[in-house]
Amino acid sequence: MDAGLIAAAFALPNAVLSHKAGYLVDKVNNNFLFLCSNLVVASGALFALTSDNQIAFLLAILVRSTGRCFTSILSQRHISLHHTYKEYVKVNSTISLISNIAKVAAPLLFSLTALYLPDVNKLVFSLVMSVILVLNCLLYTLRKENIQIEDISNPSQRSTSNGYKLISKDAYLLWGTIVYCLSIFAVYISDDLLAYLYLSLGGQGAHIGTLIATIGAGGIIGSYLVPYIERISGLLRTFLISLCFDAVCFLAYFLISISSFSSRATLLMLVAFCMGVGTAFGIVGFRSLAQQRSNASNIGKIYGTIQSITSITVLILPLTGALIADTFGNGVPFLITSIILVICSLLLITRFSLLTSTKDKLNVEQ
Repeated sequence: MDAGLIAAAFALPNAVLSHKAGYLVDKVNNNFLFLCSNLVVASGALFALTSDNQIAFLLAILVRSTGRCFTSILSQRHISLHHTYKEYVKVNSTISLISNIAKVAAPLLFSLTALYLPDVNKLVFSLVMSVILVLNCLLYTLRKENIQIEDISNPSQRSTSNGYKLISKDAYLLWGTIVYCLSIFAVYISDDLLAYLYLSLGGQGAHIGTLIATIGAGGIIGSYLVPYIERISGLLRTFLISLCFDAVCFLAYFLISISSFSSRATLLMLVAFCMGVGTAFGIVGFRSLAQQRSNASNIGKIYGTIQSITSITVLILPLTGALIADTFGNGVPFLITSIILVICSLLLITRFSLLTSTKDKLNVEQ
């Protein structure tokens, strides 16, 4: 099956539904919505496991991704409702740490399964995890008394403005969103090409999972370090460090692609590890920024809008990167990505005077 169709099936529900999902998340009781969303995710996993043709499999992915569209927004609102702004970085870094541990463990688990249980469908693991999530949500919901469909928490603070207007009202959130979306735009120009670059350098197809796990290992280190970096430099500078880190890594990818020494594949692995560190800084930094600068009653609209924009990028940019690579060479998309990330860094520096100010204003202007 074409990998592009699978990627589109994963991204399409986020691109189409996230904006409206954010409104629903702000309005409907989140325990009830979490349960329903995870039921949809589990249903998608079951359909994928039992599908017998490509169309059915793609439809199953669409169903599963629709549920995940809601759960990702719900998790951000849950953090905003139940934690103070000083705790956001720590909570988000913990979530990022768990996510990257899974990114490292999954290829290893699949390799062991292929070796010792070759007849077991790998989608079974997805279904089992989805069922565990449903049971967890069900138990949590049953512990609550008088569950109402309508979310009555802080209704007076809930804005009638759409997500775009809410973002534009706060300079930090607006420019943070612009820079974050530009960085996602840049990364997805060449992200899908990394595996092809690795293969073109003499890497083996069986080691693609190792490449992904290497990025995850870097993400583990980055997730562990980001609370300490944020404490020293502030949230905006942490975001800036992420952009600079990734700009250097993608420039290194370009230089590796045009070099001729024998150990290029090994060096690519090392750079991928460093990119994982920087990416963790960026994800944790931006999520914490969005939560700090948003009212918890409106975080669904704001995060849904951001998720919609970035998902449209995920749909369009891999094709653009592939076209650039076919026309100008495999290394050119990495160079373009690096240049855009440098521009993002300069935008952040000049807009908030990050090289001259003594304090991170984001942390004091609450």
